[in-house]
Amino acid sequence: MKFEILNKIMFGIFELFILFVAIFALVTTFMSNPLVSTVIFFFLIYFAYYLAIKYFMEE
Repeated sequence: MKFEILNKIMFGIFELFILFVAIFALVTTFMSNPLVSTVIFFFLIYFAYYLAIKYFMEE
């Protein structure tokens, strides 16, 4: 039971990290190459939500 809660907390931190990286990539590279920046942003958002749905549908 204790490890389930710890696992969910660690997964939540990992998801927030992926979302932070997506926002950081969007902001830092938008002026030099907006297309690449937008593609990376949407890919990371898709990846984060894919992992979240996959993780929570298993339980």
